[in-house]
Amino acid sequence: MEKINIAIVGGGVVGHALAYQLSQQGLQDLFLFEKLSYLGDAQSGRNSGVIHAGIYYRTGSLKARLCVEGNTLLFDFCRQHNVPAKRVGKLVVACTDEEVARLEKLLVQAVANSVPELALLDAREVKKYEPNVSVKKAMLVPTTGIVDAASYVKTLGKLASDKGVSLFTNFEIIDIKAEGEEFLITGLHHGKEERFLANKVINAAGLYSDRVAKMIAPDWQVEIEPLRGEYYKFNRKKHEGIWLNQYNVYPVPARVEIGHRQVEVVGVHLTPTFTNDIVTVGPEFVSIADREDYSKERKPKTFFLETARRFFPKLEEADLQEDFTGIMANLKGQSDFIIKADARYPNFIHAVGIDSPGLTSSLAIARLIATLI
Repeated sequence: MEKINIAIVGGGVVGHALAYQLSQQGLQDLFLFEKLSYLGDAQSGRNSGVIHAGIYYRTGSLKARLCVEGNTLLFDFCRQHNVPAKRVGKLVVACTDEEVARLEKLLVQAVANSVPELALLDAREVKKYEPNVSVKKAMLVPTTGIVDAASYVKTLGKLASDKGVSLFTNFEIIDIKAEGEEFLITGLHHGKEERFLANKVINAAGLYSDRVAKMIAPDWQVEIEPLRGEYYKFNRKKHEGIWLNQYNVYPVPARVEIGHRQVEVVGVHLTPTFTNDIVTVGPEFVSIADREDYSKERKPKTFFLETARRFFPKLEEADLQEDFTGIMANLKGQSDFIIKADARYPNFIHAVGIDSPGLTSSLAIARLIATLI
């Protein structure tokens, strides 16, 4: 059994950002444990790759504060370390009078969240930004961007490793117990049991963060109800009617029923990528029981077509190709991140339910957790 200083549970973008942040502060003897074969291969590698501005989240919430802070930090990091990222902007669009009213409320919230450079556009002004988008009004959000998430995670890992952080893959943690002021971690590394005694533990286990929390806090109440996000894609050069200049195009958020409960979602949207004029269409979220179910009973192409054509009318069924899926660590009955020290063990930090905007917020989350330890 090896004694270590800090154990980070989870090798997604938040775990990597933590490894980077803590190692940059000079902390030594850091270990990151990931159960999959590849780092950043779950939620962190299966998403739209959008750098969010912070418009959607309740004013004063962790999501609102950390997203706005993280937006600046992430763009700065990508510039400094040559990670592909681009400030492409976003149009949040309204197609009906009822949606216009919701859009105007969203603008008020975005201003309260200190999101800069916002503007409300009429139908004619929208055409100046994206000629193929047809709506009544739109909110322009210039600070939204896109990032190559895989490259970002890889760069965080290299910088952390260069500072001496030990990154373990194929390490599934099966138990954590308090041993006085330390924590006994038991895991299977390539199927072989190994144990570590850590001074501090940070639970950044993504889809399984609620289960890791229960290892140290058996009375932990908040559970993750996974949502699978499904995507299609098209090539914007296929015909003139589906050309996009560069903007993310999002509908106004709406409350929908998923798995017999009401959830507010940002809706099927159009997102440019770094891959040969490819634009993703999605995600559409569906409730799943299996946290590893990436493929069963996917939504049909016609659903994505009908949803996107409300504001992108010249999209055709033949334009769409099936794309990837991802699974989001959605919290049951709670809309904000949980980032806090355990009630019994102050050296055990919970980062539970880090769904969107976790990618954007990752460096800000890491800075916050650094203050807790």
